[in-house]
Amino acid sequence: MGNDLAAMHPVPDAICIKHGDKPFEHLERKHVAAICVTRIDAPGAANKIVKAISALFDGAIEVGEAKAHPCNGTKRLKSGDGFHT
Repeated sequence: MGNDLAAMHPVPDAICIKHGDKPFEHLERKHVAAICVTRIDAPGAANKIVKAISALFDGAIEVGEAKAHPCNGTKRLKSGDGFHT
């Protein structure tokens, strides 16, 4: 899990820079979708945004800082065929 978080580090930083002044308890699924639309040209990047926000809220719910999970029900975008290794 530590490697996943290290790989996602630039994503949470970018989210914090753009949206860090907003109260997280008011974040809803429509807001997550609006953030992802900014990266509609890169579905993999949009999915990383959802993954980072989801990880943040998993932890917040676990420690009692959040009650609702805004990523539940959010559909991931298809990245296309690409290269598989």
